[in-house]
Amino acid sequence: MSESEGAATDHADVVALPPVIYGVALVAGVVVKLALGGSIAVDTWLRVGVGIAALVLGAIGSLRFAGIFKAAGQDKDPRTPTPALVTDGIYARSRNPAYVSLTLLQVGLACVLDNVWILVFLFPVLVLIHFGVILREEAYLERKFGDEYRSYKARVRRWI
Repeated sequence: MSESEGAATDHADVVALPPVIYGVALVAGVVVKLALGGSIAVDTWLRVGVGIAALVLGAIGSLRFAGIFKAAGQDKDPRTPTPALVTDGIYARSRNPAYVSLTLLQVGLACVLDNVWILVFLFPVLVLIHFGVILREEAYLERKFGDEYRSYKARVRRWI
């Protein structure tokens, strides 16, 4: 394999950027609610409280994820090479804190916007994230880092 071929395959072959996947579902939820309606049947204060809590936790997780990657000199884009495993900070508790954070942000927006469709569309998003992103990232990291990554997988949960 030539050096350019190696560089061309030195990344996770994800189906799409995760923020785009979540964003499409968010927009679809807003459009469907405008067309069909669809509120969340929960007391307003409870719904908004849960929504704000999820938004805050999702934002904190996103900032921590971004900070750890920046400090490690690593690109957040899964389509770029991973120079080293990041296993400290929130990565010591979850192998996918960015996706946990994006999920929390989606739940928070659904609750604050009182939009059940955003929650409905979150289910296919999670399936796509699992099969089209996470499993592909894990296969790439296992190929690249071997036993080091397998050891990390054995001690740290995929989500939370």
